[in-house]
Amino acid sequence: MLSGMLEPGCDRRTLSLMVQRVSVSHALLCAIAVLVCCLVFYGANSVRGTDQFWYLADVETIMDGGPPISNTYFPGTLLRGNVGPDNPNFFYHNGPMIHLSAFVGEYTGAYRAWILINLACHFLVALAIFLGARQLTTFATATTVSALYLMSPLALWQSMSMLLEQYLAGVMAMVVIGYLYKNTGVGKLLFGCGIVVGAVSHPIFVAIGLAAAVALALTGHLRSDYLMLFAGVVAMVCVLVLGHITGDLYPTSFFPELGIAIANVLPTEPSMLWYFSEQGYSINVKNLFSKIIEAFARQFTDPLSWPFNIFTNLSIAIWGWLFMVSRNRYRALLVASGIVLLLYFGLITMMQHQVRYQQMISPVVFILIAIAAGKFPVARNKAFIAIVFVFAAITGAYLSNLSHQKALLASDTRELQTVVDFVEPEAKIIAYDCDCDQRLSYLLKPRPVLNIRSRYLDDAAQLRVVSIFEPDYFVSGTALPENEFVGLTLVKSLTDPVHGRLYWYRVGNESESFAIHTFSPDFLM
Repeated sequence: MLSGMLEPGCDRRTLSLMVQRVSVSHALLCAIAVLVCCLVFYGANSVRGTDQFWYLADVETIMDGGPPISNTYFPGTLLRGNVGPDNPNFFYHNGPMIHLSAFVGEYTGAYRAWILINLACHFLVALAIFLGARQLTTFATATTVSALYLMSPLALWQSMSMLLEQYLAGVMAMVVIGYLYKNTGVGKLLFGCGIVVGAVSHPIFVAIGLAAAVALALTGHLRSDYLMLFAGVVAMVCVLVLGHITGDLYPTSFFPELGIAIANVLPTEPSMLWYFSEQGYSINVKNLFSKIIEAFARQFTDPLSWPFNIFTNLSIAIWGWLFMVSRNRYRALLVASGIVLLLYFGLITMMQHQVRYQQMISPVVFILIAIAAGKFPVARNKAFIAIVFVFAAITGAYLSNLSHQKALLASDTRELQTVVDFVEPEAKIIAYDCDCDQRLSYLLKPRPVLNIRSRYLDDAAQLRVVSIFEPDYFVSGTALPENEFVGLTLVKSLTDPVHGRLYWYRVGNESESFAIHTFSPDFLM
């Protein structure tokens, strides 16, 4: 019976060899999947620092039943009235991932929930790459490239990080799979769900949704299908409305307008400049030009970023090559992938180039790579593939160990914990020129912590924000000269394992007693 099912010219021996090859491929995929899980779980043993402390604090706040209010404050938002009695200090990264992690965290804990979702998104992206590549190349090429994605440095690093980009890559994978099967009901539903979830997560999905709606409308118009035209217009309106009400769905204290973010995230300044300073910048041609130059330099010429940028840069070259030699054959792919790549470059030039932003477009990047791999014999050479995967495994092991060690260092809070023990639960704290302010804010939650960078505020602005905040404690990264600050009493100094010594001062009984002396011009000379 089995022989009757075989294709002409396909004997039992050939079938046996095919089964063996498939079995070997499955075994290798399983081994890679297990290796990826081991690397991620070893590397993701705890938060490493920076924004990850904010995400962890926010998820734990939701799990504890609290409102989406952050305990981290900044001078700029207080002085401008963006945050105050009538404007709560909402989470800075409020969105679906925070609440999804809080739901899963009820069973696993906040941090582990985030990492598990990262891993699920990681494998979902690999599935999207496989499905897309399988439609355009061979099964072997699709399998190899999707496995390569699983071991790629940026994807592994983001899976170990309590940051948004791996989740956003998972949402992009939903959109890609929906697009691949757009002629089916399931595909349309998946594409729509991806756009809706993405639109309340990141502006890039609003742009993708608008592009898709315009394409749908144009397609309907060209075919004289008025129902399709109507559907396209409705889809475009829905995406616009959804983008407008995002703030109501997930209130946030992030930049109130996209233009403010574009103008104030500058190459020579931290991305939080708008929060630390009283006066922000406005958009001008000079700043935009410098941002474009910086973005392209970091994408293509920065040696430190090459291991993370290599696949995106390769996909850009492949896109150009396909456009030159096979644009008629790959017209739909080139249009869709070209839009995504353009949106990525719009993001890194208008906002700021950070290597992790590439992760959200990884499904498109690796599908393009799979097409090129299927056309060049060297990419199918077993020795070449083995070398690539060995190198990827070594890199992955290094990154996992690096993440593990950084997390161990950042989680050493024994000294800081002694401070938490004596600070009253209702106290308000100013962190003044403290590099570890994010970690400090997390340890002190739910106590309000105001982070001040003295170089971004003059003395008058510092006095105003202090009077608004009314602190009980003042912590500084350096000992304060007695003739510069009055009304402060040193109560403790300690050594932070990451950022050196911290000096804790108690503010006088009356907050008005805390003042900053300004030096006269004669003194400065």
